[in-house]
Amino acid sequence: MLGIVFGLERFEMYTYGRKIYVETVHKPRASIMLKSLLSAPKRLQRMLLRIQMFDLKVNYKKGSQMYVADTLSRAYLPQSKSKESNDSSDIFNVDHRSSTELETETILMKDYVNVSDKTLSQIQTATRSDVNMQNLKRIILQGWPENKLNSPVAVRDYFTFREELSEQDDVIFKGERILIPNNLRPETMERIHASHIGIQGCIRRARELVYWPNMVKDLTDYISKCEICNSAQQEQGREPLMSHAIPSRPWEKIACDLFEFENHDYLLTVDYVSDYFEVVRLQGKDSKEVIGKLKYQLARHGIPDQLMSDNRPPFNSESFAVFAENYKFEHVTSSPRHPQSNGKVENAVKTVKRLLTKSKLAKTDPFLSLLDWRNVPTEGIGTSPVQMLYGRRTKTLLPTSPKLLKSRKGENEKLKLLKRKVKQAKYYNRSAHPLRMLKTGETVRVQPYNINSGKKHLSRNNWERDHMK
Repeated sequence: MLGIVFGLERFEMYTYGRKIYVETVHKPRASIMLKSLLSAPKRLQRMLLRIQMFDLKVNYKKGSQMYVADTLSRAYLPQSKSKESNDSSDIFNVDHRSSTELETETILMKDYVNVSDKTLSQIQTATRSDVNMQNLKRIILQGWPENKLNSPVAVRDYFTFREELSEQDDVIFKGERILIPNNLRPETMERIHASHIGIQGCIRRARELVYWPNMVKDLTDYISKCEICNSAQQEQGREPLMSHAIPSRPWEKIACDLFEFENHDYLLTVDYVSDYFEVVRLQGKDSKEVIGKLKYQLARHGIPDQLMSDNRPPFNSESFAVFAENYKFEHVTSSPRHPQSNGKVENAVKTVKRLLTKSKLAKTDPFLSLLDWRNVPTEGIGTSPVQMLYGRRTKTLLPTSPKLLKSRKGENEKLKLLKRKVKQAKYYNRSAHPLRMLKTGETVRVQPYNINSGKKHLSRNNWERDHMK
């Protein structure tokens, strides 16, 4: 490295401002030039700083092919001993406690690391007693072999960054980071994780201070088993969207849910293909009342193949199971505490509540609001919910073309629906990621659920008493 610095500075009038190619027989020199200054050992950082103004590329070349350099090194001109060398400035004492120029380089690495004398003494003692650290120390001082396979097995993990390793006072450094011996690693991981700042935070902190092979994996395994962190961790992130399969025909699959509005209970039923929904006011939330209203709807639109609901009463009652058995449809319930799995009906409930609220504020007929909404073309599809269910529009207060009111032969909207679901999944999955698979016997922590936490309801009013019965 000193030879490279000497050549660039001696011939600065030729080397400055142009691309310079340097050929060297020292193979590690070529690779360390590609690393950052922080990764280089202290003894080389000063020389690397001196050549920052040059644009050079260092290439490795075998000594048997370095004909010119070999000739000059073996047939050099004799130099007078009395002549003072102009290169004395190339060797400095970089110990900040003395400004005297010496013939050797003195660097105290511990001055660049914030470590107490007690901890440093522990690391020195552990390094002396560690056989692998002693082998690594010996090979750093003696020189690395050209091939990784020729190095001892215990130190092969350090071969790829061998240029960054240095040793001083029985402490091995990787750049400015201390290499921790094996028997001190558990204690070091405990200190790193003392504040319980999480896996990624501990890893980022450790990467600036210490090093040992597989440090990231060891820290991840250690912190993932911490009882304190597992008990106080954040909720899991959202998983990728898993859409329901698109039914082949309208009213093949429907979803039901109960909701409360203005101190009254309602039953809402929505179709998975057309988004058409039926909403009816209930006199009570018992199974007999709900089943009776559902029978009216099934009599109008037909019996579905599948009905989806949540796990709350009355859908979890025995009488509802008998009703499903008698009407020969499959009753599927959503995942516990995960209403998003029945998101079709949950979204329809929001729509109905908005329509009823606006109708009340505008003092208009809520049934006309429902009629108009059912005739609005769905975004991205071009047909309205009532068109997809009945094959025609229904007449509203707006002037309507007669051909829209006539029944049409079914057009294939399944492809458009599929495209819409792909688009929804694309935007939803921006903040979602799949969870890892659970293993048999693995401890699973479930967040407690407060069953007393109910939904917020709107203010009470009896405005629809004369309308929705």
